[in-house]
Amino acid sequence: MFETIFELPSKISVAITIPGDYRGLLFLRLAGYAMASLVFCTLPLLAQNPPLAQVTGKHDGKLILVPVRVNNKGPFWFCVDSGASHTVMDPFIVARLKLKQTAAAATTGTGKGKVHVGHVGPVSIQLGSQPLTIEDPWIIDLSGVPIPKWVHGLIGAEFFERFVLELEPNRPLLTLYDQQKYRPAKNAVSLPLLNEDHKFFVQATIEVNTNKIVEHKLRIDTGSSDSVADEVTREGRQVRETVAGRGLGDDFKALSGLLQALNLGPFRWTNVWGPAIPQPLIGMEIFRRFTTTFDVPHRLLYLAPNEHLTEKIPAPAQ
Repeated sequence: MFETIFELPSKISVAITIPGDYRGLLFLRLAGYAMASLVFCTLPLLAQNPPLAQVTGKHDGKLILVPVRVNNKGPFWFCVDSGASHTVMDPFIVARLKLKQTAAAATTGTGKGKVHVGHVGPVSIQLGSQPLTIEDPWIIDLSGVPIPKWVHGLIGAEFFERFVLELEPNRPLLTLYDQQKYRPAKNAVSLPLLNEDHKFFVQATIEVNTNKIVEHKLRIDTGSSDSVADEVTREGRQVRETVAGRGLGDDFKALSGLLQALNLGPFRWTNVWGPAIPQPLIGMEIFRRFTTTFDVPHRLLYLAPNEHLTEKIPAPAQ
């Protein structure tokens, strides 16, 4: 025989004498009840954001590269590029998969000049366990883009528009969620996100100098290593000539300026260097400081700060 004490919710202690033969059975049952309670308490947390797919990638500087399968072949490495209005494949994949390319047209990128674009019809591109049919992937020669030669594509707007897409630069990890089931993290700040013809924008306040403050719409470009790029940087407190472009199109000489500050929602950075280019954008020098979640279907951008939030924004290479 032994005696055990139970604490009731009313804080009343009750002593119960239990025969020794039933002691082990009692402990097993109590342990079972405790485990069941733990599971039921944890299930809502696990079920809150069940991912459709997760892909661990690699860094190329500040950019994030992930493996994908194309028509169930591969893997091939793609750059996660919210600035790409279409998912892009390099001719390397076209040749490897023996796809039939139709007539090419031309478009523009972040660099100067025209970029030739081919078409091959619908293909299936799979991130982790999640495939997505891309009706019209663009075929663009990426050999001149400053990314590793083993990168043969860009994850573009189709993925951002179909899923809630989360980037964790520290790991680096790309996660896809069901747009109807996603719930943001408690420490995430939400900002309005604009989607204009498969191009994504966010509003920011730029303190150019002590006399000029502007509110500008910046294109969200995870395929750019820049902080903020905008013509107003040429009016910054310091100005220097640098090489700009560094994406689709030819590189070109441009001015970079030192802005007094950049404000994005509640976040503020001082002494921000950025190039003066005609297509304003905000890039991975800023977004590497957050877990960034694109909820394009609901026109929201979520930013959850990481340990890099307050790091100094470096001057551009000359």
